[in-house]
Amino acid sequence: MLNMVFLTDSWLSLFNQPGLCITVAVLLLCFLLAAFMWMCLEPVHFYLALVKVFNVYVPKGTLKCHTAGWGIPAIVITVVLIIKKDFYGNGSHPESNPFSNL
Repeated sequence: MLNMVFLTDSWLSLFNQPGLCITVAVLLLCFLLAAFMWMCLEPVHFYLALVKVFNVYVPKGTLKCHTAGWGIPAIVITVVLIIKKDFYGNGSHPESNPFSNL
């Protein structure tokens, strides 16, 4: 999904609608953070499968992995959207002096 959103991002930016731009930015961040989170959970699974082979039972382990894999990125995005929604957008600056707000 990250690649699909990334590939359609330039086409969707042609519509010049701020809501669509914010949605695409949120989706990109969500799928990117989820990919990193799943990469962080993979060593835990390898440890349980290769090192602690016998008597390894994690109650509701799949639910915990899915909650961490999708929930932590959702929490990060929700906090950013609550703090300031304008962090996402097209990022356009005035042409005359792009560093005037610094």
